[in-house]
Amino acid sequence: MKTINPLRIILLLALSPLMPSLVQARLGASDLRYKFSIGQTNVYRIEVQVRGETGQDTTSGNVFIVPKEADANVIRLSFRANLETKRGAQRFPFGDFGGMYPGRPLGLTEEAEFQMDNRGHVLSTTGDVQLPIPLGTLMYVLAEQLPDSQAASHWGLTDESNVMDSPQWLGPASGFSNSQAFGSRFFMGFDPRQRMVAALAVSRHVDYRITAVTPETITIHKQISLHSFLKTGLDPRVSSTGGGDLVFDRAAGLFSQIEMQCDTSSTTETTSRKAQVTIKCHLLRGPELASVLAQLAPAKAAQGLKPTPDEMQKLMADLKSADVGTRRSAASRLGNAELDLPSPDLLNLIASLATDADGSIRQSVASFLNNYGTTNEVPSLLKLLKDSDWTAHQTAIKALGRLRDERAIQPLADCIARGNSPGQQEALSALIYIGSPAETAVLQIFIERNLETRRQACRILQQIGTTKSIESLQNLVGDPDQSLSQAATEAIRAIKFRE
Repeated sequence: MKTINPLRIILLLALSPLMPSLVQARLGASDLRYKFSIGQTNVYRIEVQVRGETGQDTTSGNVFIVPKEADANVIRLSFRANLETKRGAQRFPFGDFGGMYPGRPLGLTEEAEFQMDNRGHVLSTTGDVQLPIPLGTLMYVLAEQLPDSQAASHWGLTDESNVMDSPQWLGPASGFSNSQAFGSRFFMGFDPRQRMVAALAVSRHVDYRITAVTPETITIHKQISLHSFLKTGLDPRVSSTGGGDLVFDRAAGLFSQIEMQCDTSSTTETTSRKAQVTIKCHLLRGPELASVLAQLAPAKAAQGLKPTPDEMQKLMADLKSADVGTRRSAASRLGNAELDLPSPDLLNLIASLATDADGSIRQSVASFLNNYGTTNEVPSLLKLLKDSDWTAHQTAIKALGRLRDERAIQPLADCIARGNSPGQQEALSALIYIGSPAETAVLQIFIERNLETRRQACRILQQIGTTKSIESLQNLVGDPDQSLSQAATEAIRAIKFRE
């Protein structure tokens, strides 16, 4: 007969009230992965309040997020924001709200792009809407970093960086890691005509903890602190702390509700300011979502009309015209058109214009091939990769990444190796799309002496590297440049976790 241990019974009884919550937390974290359906428009309603010593700014509106690509390595999101700022009852067309681009009117922002993996690790960004300290930029609020371990119920992240502080938009500014811009002239009290620039050392820590789990949602409490210091002194330039709750929808694979409040103080040689920043976001559903999308439908229809068969025949004939204006008009029309499946003849004709003398035509060709091109058009895209026109060059890189053709690996790696060249961020994302076949070419980038180029290589290997890369990465651990050493360490950690 088996002996029952009384101590074991006592321990089980003592722990039994805690066990459901512990089990829920572990199971809940396994659902913390972003999910997106290609082409589905997700809409967030946001409101940001900045309450300072002399009044209050309120910025509100909708953010439209459309997934353009979603797989195991990369989620590519296109987004726009339609925002309006008020101080009390007064509207500000150029907005004192901390974070709109200087001089840019509020309203529908230009289309921007955000690329990350399914845990929210950011790969690259093109444009964003800036928010007050310490929120950073809008997409970093809507796509928080999730835990690497599926069993984690508590995780965090710490960033340290040296940046330049520009008083008109009060850094820690565009160089700081996960926050491309901070600050509000309204509550920080800076005159945009000032031109002083100071070097700042910035430290930010974010702590995440799962606090509740249901069959439908996971609630996460977020706590954040940010401090920036003049490199010539020990007094903080900006200090900000705060926190709030984020509700993750398991079925949608997105945050459905976000509420945070932060207290901020800033000090310069002549001024001291305090402010409270509050942000509220919720994912629109049902009638709310349908109403917003219905307002967008007419604009979408006007942009991407589908040509009739007769119109298509004329457009193809115009593409062959000797008149550059006629070719340009036809290429532009097709570059924005919505087609079911382009014919091989149309694809061949469009691809033949990749070397047209007119830059606008080459831009339209790149746009069309980005949307509809196949591996048959890779040679034409590689020609556009050398294009002097930045837009055509950048769009061709995106198309090559989408197609994942191995012929593009070395040209894309060369684009990164050249340093601060146009399309470098897009090339990074494209190599991640292609995946492990690009590993050998990326390892060759470490030969380059440019620090940022080698950091880029580490970021790529963090996503696609195998044990083959570990030795080269270990050689960078302990490098005098702290950010390069950290990038190599994170890449090694990610590779070992996958293997």
